[in-house]
Amino acid sequence: MRNQQNVWTFGKFLMIMLLAISMFPGKIYAGEDLYETLQILKFDEPTTAPDFKLASVDGGEKTLGDFKGKVVLLNFWATWCTYCRSERAGLQATYEAYKEKGLEVVAISIDRDNIDTVKAFVEEKKLTFPNLHDPKNEIGLQYAARAIPMTYFLNRTGKAVGVVIGPRSWESDEMKTILTQLLDEKDMSNDTSQSTSATASATPAENSAKQEPR
Repeated sequence: MRNQQNVWTFGKFLMIMLLAISMFPGKIYAGEDLYETLQILKFDEPTTAPDFKLASVDGGEKTLGDFKGKVVLLNFWATWCTYCRSERAGLQATYEAYKEKGLEVVAISIDRDNIDTVKAFVEEKKLTFPNLHDPKNEIGLQYAARAIPMTYFLNRTGKAVGVVIGPRSWESDEMKTILTQLLDEKDMSNDTSQSTSATASATPAENSAKQEPR
């Protein structure tokens, strides 16, 4: 029950943020200049991302928890999405450049077709990062992925620090700087300090992103 409440809270929070994006495009991106340059919505406080279990194109299943301790680019996409297809090469190059430093690109396809369709595309494009399948878009909806491609930036503790809608230049200098900053952050998942407990108990409103006009 508690996990369901966490999923609902996360989804509600993100829907509010994404609605704000659609209403005020280019005006509510918060945080550092690099995030603004790339039009990434940076959350004022990292928000715990809901766990999931999905089939992998390589066989078996994977959960978000499998990538604990890694910086994760959680990318929602589909084989029929032109913009999604166009950014596969950039994501692959980024994965190859940073995987040894602790980066994971986890792509979740929302194709309604059989997983074989996704597997065929992945093999054709020689994509080596984890590719999962969410045919009913159940996980996608939990993450408010109503437009694709959509990518969440998760830190090493499994918390979402930002989200971007649409394709991005993953190999740009600005993106490299952001990823390097995330990779350089220490994994504080085992921190039991009072400050961590206080953050975990904060309400979604208290954890919402600061909305500052540009």
